[in-house]
Amino acid sequence: MNAYLSDKPILSATKWRRVTISPSSNTGHVNAWLENGTQLSVRPDGSEETGPHGSDGAWEQAKQIGNRLVYDYAGIATPVVYDLMVMG
Repeated sequence: MNAYLSDKPILSATKWRRVTISPSSNTGHVNAWLENGTQLSVRPDGSEETGPHGSDGAWEQAKQIGNRLVYDYAGIATPVVYDLMVMG
């Protein structure tokens, strides 16, 4: 699925990034691939980084809940939520 992802967690977005959302290896989770071919990762401290194509660890797995991507896994300090605007 093609979509746009906020550049910062919920309610603080200043721009939107084009992403492709695809199922992860963990049932019920998805991965977000940025336009430059890297994958969005959220570290345990809540900071964002990108990684190589093909990563599928806990830091790269989000749950899509409505129009949001939620990164919430064992060890993360506070869940990180991004707004997601799905392209029709």
